[in-house]
Amino acid sequence: MRRKRFLSLTAMVLTAVLLSSCGADVAEHVEIKTIEPPENGWTHEQISEVTYLCGEPLSLPCKLEDLPDDFEIGKVTSRNEGDELHAYITVNGQDSNFYTARLLLDGESVGLAHYYENGTDKIVFSIDPPPDLYGRDIFVINGINQNSLFSEVEQALGEFVVVSDYDIPCFYDHKIINSEYPGEHIRVMIVNDYEDEEMGIIDEAGIIGFSYSLFEVTKKND
Repeated sequence: MRRKRFLSLTAMVLTAVLLSSCGADVAEHVEIKTIEPPENGWTHEQISEVTYLCGEPLSLPCKLEDLPDDFEIGKVTSRNEGDELHAYITVNGQDSNFYTARLLLDGESVGLAHYYENGTDKIVFSIDPPPDLYGRDIFVINGINQNSLFSEVEQALGEFVVVSDYDIPCFYDHKIINSEYPGEHIRVMIVNDYEDEEMGIIDEAGIIGFSYSLFEVTKKND
C-alpha cells in the first residue's frame, strides 16, 4: 500500500535529519530550507536557495568536480557522435554538445548529471535522479524529493503544465519564469491513475522521474 507523506511548507528554515554521505551509518543535522511558492513565480536564486544534493546545498550551474564528495562519476556518454549535433543545448546563443555522467554512491547508480564543456571545465546544468529504493532523499528541492507524490510536488513548487500526456507515463514541467536561463525548469514523470487487482484504482500519482535543468534539450530530426 502506498505510504502517503504530507509536506508542510512554511516560510521558515526547517531542521531535518539527513544521513551523512546520503546513507552512511553516521547521521548529522542539516538545515533544509523551504519557502512558500512565490506568488509571482520562482527566480533562479530562490530555487538555488532550496536545492540540495546529498544533504549539501546545490546551485546550478556548477563544475562536475564540485558535486558532493560522496559521489563517484561513473560512465560518461556524449549525446552526439562526430561533429553533427543531433541533441544539443544552447548556451549563450551557441549550440553545444553535452554529456551525461552516471552518479555512483557506494558503487550504486543513483542518478545522472548532464554537463557541457567550457574550455577544460565540465559545467553541470542538469541533475536527474530516479526514485530511490531505499527512501533516501538524495536530491531535494523545497522539501520534495525523488520519492515524493505529485500532489506534494505541486504544493511545494506550484502549478505544473503537461509536456506529453500518455497513460503511462506523463511528463509535467514547472518553468522557472524569472530566470536568466530561458529554459530553466523542473520536470516530473509520473504514472497516472491506474488500476491494481488488489487495491483498485490508485489516484495518488507517484513520481517515477524527477529532474532539474537550466536548459531545454533540442533534438534535430534526421
